[in-house]
Amino acid sequence: MTTFETIVLDDIKRGETFEFTVHFHDEGVTEEISVDDVKCEVRSKASGKLLEECTKEEVTPGTIKFSISDTDEWPLGDVEFDIDYTIDDVKFTSPTYVRKVIKDITRP
Repeated sequence: MTTFETIVLDDIKRGETFEFTVHFHDEGVTEEISVDDVKCEVRSKASGKLLEECTKEEVTPGTIKFSISDTDEWPLGDVEFDIDYTIDDVKFTSPTYVRKVIKDITRP
């Protein structure tokens, strides 16, 4: 079964780039996966409102970087996200991850 390392992120300061990288593998063997096979949305935990869909970039075979460059308007508090991915026409969903958005003190 395809798995990936647990995603570990610190709190997100509003205005920072939201970014993480995932390496997909099956028992240590890299999976053939493309950006077309994955999707990640970030939502407000309180309201369920979609904040943004992550852009995706293949870093190396089996490794995808997810990012959102503009978080200026994200509400303070918890946001949640997961990753939907398809391998060999089988659909999977990662666990749901929750991160806290905190205010940034220094502003442009």
